[in-house]
Amino acid sequence: MLAALRQRLAAGQISRFQVVQARLQWTNAQLSRADAKTAEIQARTALAGALGVPPSALRGVQIDFHTLQVLPVPKTIPRIRFETYALTRRPDIRAALMRYAASEQALQLEIARQYPNLQVGPGYQWDQGDRRWAIGLSLRLPIFNQNQGPIAEARAQRERAAARFRVLQAQIRTQLDSALVGYRASYHELELAQHLLSAVRVRLASARATCRAGETSRVDLLRIRLEAQSDQLAVLKAHIRSERALAMLEDALEHPLHQPTPASRAIQRVASPLHTPSNAQPAKTSSS
Repeated sequence: MLAALRQRLAAGQISRFQVVQARLQWTNAQLSRADAKTAEIQARTALAGALGVPPSALRGVQIDFHTLQVLPVPKTIPRIRFETYALTRRPDIRAALMRYAASEQALQLEIARQYPNLQVGPGYQWDQGDRRWAIGLSLRLPIFNQNQGPIAEARAQRERAAARFRVLQAQIRTQLDSALVGYRASYHELELAQHLLSAVRVRLASARATCRAGETSRVDLLRIRLEAQSDQLAVLKAHIRSERALAMLEDALEHPLHQPTPASRAIQRVASPLHTPSNAQPAKTSSS
C-alpha cells in the first residue's frame, strides 16, 4: 500500500501529507498487531493456568470461539424470575436464612421455658409480590420478670442475624441489577459495532466492484479493507465485553447461563417456574 502511494506521489496524484498519514496508519496497525499478539500469549497462559496445564500444552491448539455467537437478547432476560431465583436459590442467601432460623429457634426455646403454652411460628416469610424475604417479624410477649435475660439475649441474637440477612439480600439485588444494566449496555454497544461493520462491508463490496472496473484505485480499496478489519475487531471486543457482562450475571445468580448449553436455553431453564422453599411459611404467633 505504501509503495503504491509513493508511486502516486511521484506522479503528482497525491500530496506528501497523504503519504505521511498512510505511514502513520501502517505503523499504528503494526503496533496494534504486536499488542494483540502479546494479549494472545497472556490469554493462553491464563487459560493454561485455569486448566492446570503448562502453557506449552496449548501450543498449536486452535480455540473455538463459536460460542461467542450465542448471546441472549436483553429483553428476553426475565428479570423478575432471575431475582426470585437469586434470592431463593443462592447458597449464601439460604445459609443466611438458616442461620436466622437457628436464632429464631433459640428464641423460641427461651420463650417456651417461660411461656410453655405460647406457640410461636416461624418469624420469616417469602413475599412473592415484592420478591424478598420478610424476616424479624414482631413478636409481642407478656411482660414478666422471670427469664427476661435469656429471652432478651436470644432476641438480640435474632436481630443481629436478621440485620446481616437484610444486608445480604440487598447486596444480591444490587448485584443483579448492576449485572443486568451492564449486560444491556454492552449488548447495545455490540449492536452498534455490528451495524458499523455491516455498513463498511457494503462499501467494501462496492469498492471491489468499482476497482475491478477500474473506477477505484487499489489504494482506496485497501483503505476500506483496513477499515473493515478495524470494525471487525471492534465487534469482537464488544462481543467479549458482552460475554464478560453475562458472566457477571451468572455470578449474581450463582448459576451457569452460558455453559454447557447455549445461553438462551440455559436462561429458559433458570427462569422456569420456581417453587417457594418449604420453610418459607407465613409467620404466625398464637397462644393456647
